[in-house]
Amino acid sequence: MRNERLDATCRRALYVGARSCRSVPTILKHNLDTQPLPQPEAPAATGPVHENVRGADYRH
Repeated sequence: MRNERLDATCRRALYVGARSCRSVPTILKHNLDTQPLPQPEAPAATGPVHENVRGADYRH
């Protein structure tokens, strides 16, 4: 049987960069495993910018 709290705690520990197992009980004690992790922002949908990229005005 999977323990959902332990899974959520481990995800949070990885997210915050915890370096020791002592972080796990602390996260559980403060119920941080029940708080949603911030979602990463989607990168802007832009193409590469350099001198070889042709603009919208380029025609063959």
